[in-house]
This record gives sequence, C-alpha cells and structure tokens, in this order.
Amino acid sequence: MRLYFYNLWEHLTKSSRPALTVGPASPDGASQQPPPEVKEEGKVELENNTPKRSFRCSRTGKICTIIIFVIIAVVLAISLGCRYDIKATTIKQQPFEEGNFYYYNKYDSVYMVLGGELRRVPDKVLAKIFVNKEHLNPRSLPSGFEPVFGRALPDDAILFQGVSPGPAYLLDVDPKNSDARIKRWIFDPYTFNMYSFNWGAIQSKSIMDADAIPLGDTIASLFTDDGLIVGSFYRNNTDGAIYTVLDGKLRHIPNPRVYARLYANIPMPWMDLEAPANAHLVSKIGIPLSLEADLIKGQSTDEVYLVDQPAVEGGRLVKRWIINPRHFDVMHFGRIRVVSQRELDYYPTSNNI
Repeated sequence: MRLYFYNLWEHLTKSSRPALTVGPASPDGASQQPPPEVKEEGKVELENNTPKRSFRCSRTGKICTIIIFVIIAVVLAISLGCRYDIKATTIKQQPFEEGNFYYYNKYDSVYMVLGGELRRVPDKVLAKIFVNKEHLNPRSLPSGFEPVFGRALPDDAILFQGVSPGPAYLLDVDPKNSDARIKRWIFDPYTFNMYSFNWGAIQSKSIMDADAIPLGDTIASLFTDDGLIVGSFYRNNTDGAIYTVLDGKLRHIPNPRVYARLYANIPMPWMDLEAPANAHLVSKIGIPLSLEADLIKGQSTDEVYLVDQPAVEGGRLVKRWIINPRHFDVMHFGRIRVVSQRELDYYPTSNNI
C-alpha cells in the first residue's frame, strides 16, 4: 500500500518538475548545468527550447497534488468504513424466528430454532415428533454471519404425557449433561403448533415414569418483560400457596374453589417459587385473585371476560375481556359461565387480557 501511494505521488508530481539539461562534465567529474538566462524576475527560461515554467506554478501544482492525495485517502477511508458498518449490521440482524426450521448446507442437516438457538434435528427425530417435512419447509441459512448453535436434539427425543388429558412434554437432553434427559413442558396448544410438533406423536407414560424425569425449562411463546411465562404456575412449598402469572405479576390463587372455577381440570406442573433461581420472583408478587373471580360471557355475545378485583385490592369487581382464544389457552382457563346481559353490564370494563 505504501509503494502504491509513493508511485501515485511520483506520477502526479512528475509533470510539475522543471526539465533539466545535462551539460559537459566538469573537471572534477560532476555533470555541469549551464546557468539559465534570466528574462524576468521570478521566472527562468531553460535551454533546448524547454517551455517557460514558473516556480510559483510548481508550488501550486504540489499543493494541488497534496489536496488530491488527501481527497483520495478520505474517499478510501469512507469506503472501508461503510463496508465495515454493512458487515456489522449483517451480523446483528439475525433473521431467526422461534419455531422456524432451517437447512444448513455446511452440515447437510435440518435445524430448528428453540430457545433462541439453532438445534440440529436428527432425521429419525424429524420424522418421529414433527409434522411432515414438506409442511416444515426448511429455509436455507443466509450467509454473512456465524449462527449460534445449541445441542442437537437427542435421538431418543419423544413427545409424551403422564396422564391424558394432561400437559404434553418434550423429552430433551439435559444442557448440563449430554447423557441425562429432562422433560420440558410444552406450555399450551398454540406453542405446540408454533413449533410444528405432531399431535399424533404424543406417547403415554405412566405417572410414575413421567414424574421420575427431572423437569427442565418450559417451552413457551409468551413472556413478560421480566422473563416470566404468561399463565405459568408457581408453588410456595412452605405454605402450599399457588400463584399464576397475570399482568406481569404473581397473583395468588386464594383457594381450591377459585382454582376449579377458573382453570381447566387438568394437572399443571408447578414451578418451585422457593428455588434459588427464583428468589428474585418474590418482588413480583401482586395482589391475589378475588375470591369471587369467575369467567363469564353474555347470552348473545361471544366475548369472554375474567371477573376480578381491580388493581387496588378491595375495590369493586371489574370484567376484563380475554381478547382471543390464544390468550384463553395460554392462561389455561376452563369453564365459562353464561350470564344475563344485566349481570354482564353490572361489572365495569377494565383493561384487557
């Protein structure tokens, strides 16, 4: 690079140098330059019909050359900077979406995005627990960045239930020990479909066998800003209190009657509120659900509401619209009570769920 700019400098400054005529050798062997004839002050006329040149013009030419050199350097610097920025942006903009499938030519394998990582799916597992490959439609991984890979799904991965109807689990590899297995609760039907799991592939295990497998992280699709899974359940093993995640808070379910009134009649995995990893959740405990909490809808409408106490405990009961079936399933709500329009209108409308 240094040689390139040196040659460029030589080329640009060559024309601005005065031509020199070599005379006969001097007695000491050095070449002798005949003195030029001075015509005007500040100007020199050279022999051999060389054109008149001004020292002022020569200095101006050098200044122009320097300016051109600086401009070229700035343009090159900007160009290199732009290329760097484009490359950095490409690396940051990873086009992965949770639940999507990709084909990686480098390893001739199919990968799924699970927990923010690309996890290789062995062919036997692909055929065993997912819908058909044509439906998955794996896309080629784009170039320009190095993806983040996680552990491959184990060859013995299955979908199973300990009781039917009941929660569905994925048998997965333990991230701390590749030889061990864990069960991961697939949180709701929407999540099950989002990851393209095959409903017909769910196997049945005895409750004893299912309980013997350690419980790992839940596979879910809706999270609060603090990383809590919307609609999940936590249990305080000291006093037996059960909490659900609603409005980004842990809401205590006051008694079994309220639980039976609101939630589907299936066993739910409880996460240990007292586990060291969950110690920070104590600050997330909000007001409890109302003793009169209920799910209602009008006789002539399809909207389903949760009847609950307002944000300030002890206030008048309000109704909250559950905006779509997905949120209904995510919260694991169950029986809906049909009420008259008069009773429906009795409850003030509060914020949606």
